[in-house]
Amino acid sequence: MYPNPATDTISIWFENKENEPLSYVIYNLQGMAVKEEENAAAMNSNKLNVDVSKLRQGNYLLKFQIGGKLVTKSFTVQ
Repeated sequence: MYPNPATDTISIWFENKENEPLSYVIYNLQGMAVKEEENAAAMNSNKLNVDVSKLRQGNYLLKFQIGGKLVTKSFTVQ
């Protein structure tokens, strides 16, 4: 995930050999979902850009799922 800390957009790279849909949820540190999207990645893509410009400054968790794999990453919005 890049950049971290972020101001406008974060980019996530992932492996998608089977062209499976990707979904993600961003949580604040209180555990509330603040942004989510299903089928977020384009077919034959291995990069997803997520707009974080409307999120308040602070720390967040990004949980994304592709196929049966769930990945959690933390990031900061400045």
